[in-house]
Amino acid sequence: APPNSPEHLSIIFTSFVFLQIFNEINARSLSPEQSPFLRLNKSTGFLSIMVLIVIIQFSLTQFGGKLFQTKYLGWQIWLKILLLSSTTLVFGHFLRKLTPEKFRER
Repeated sequence: APPNSPEHLSIIFTSFVFLQIFNEINARSLSPEQSPFLRLNKSTGFLSIMVLIVIIQFSLTQFGGKLFQTKYLGWQIWLKILLLSSTTLVFGHFLRKLTPEKFRER
């Protein structure tokens, strides 16, 4: 997609939102001993907000058109966005392992 085209801007905006979603999952735990996925299924408020963000982002991107200056993205682009932005979870895992002992949660 050419720079500053609606498709290009839609990809950047959607990537930013999904990077933030995965970062929010990471932020559930700073301790290397505890996974950010621990008891995630019990965090109904957290999960509800995440699902709502995904639904709104998908709707704005796919159907926002001229109103939001977005363009429909194919499933291949959505998959690439999800795969690339999910690397935030991997980086979060390594950062938790590198955290000095004095900064770890007790």
